[in-house]
Amino acid sequence: MELILQYKKFFEICRHDVNSLFYYWPSESFRIYKLSGVQYASTWCQEALDFAYRVIKINFMVLDYPDVDPASQEMDDIFKKMSDNSPNNADGGAIWSTYQFYLMEKGHNFIDAWLASGDDRLFGQKLIDIFNAHNVGFDKQAFYPVKY
Repeated sequence: MELILQYKKFFEICRHDVNSLFYYWPSESFRIYKLSGVQYASTWCQEALDFAYRVIKINFMVLDYPDVDPASQEMDDIFKKMSDNSPNNADGGAIWSTYQFYLMEKGHNFIDAWLASGDDRLFGQKLIDIFNAHNVGFDKQAFYPVKY
């Protein structure tokens, strides 16, 4: 359920703005990260990439991309760049911060209904069902395995 709540939080902060995956943190984890000065762990990077892949595949989110939304080959290239480059160095950090995500209408409607209901268990299960229906469920991971 904790992972589902991370998804919810990112949807929520994207309701009115675009955001990079650097905002994909539960608030307590981010506070601890800022205090400790640790680097982004490869585990976090993999979870963030899996999140991005899932929410794009279910048409909840899209990248804020110049001119038009990126084609599938461009998305493949973007995910490969992110999986090959750690955000802990200048080049990787530039790649990870360049790509901004925003909610599509379907994602907006879902998070608005979730927030209005206040029922994390019900909407968490709905989200899991949507992922499973699109073949990107939590039984699958590392769609683009991080290499660092």
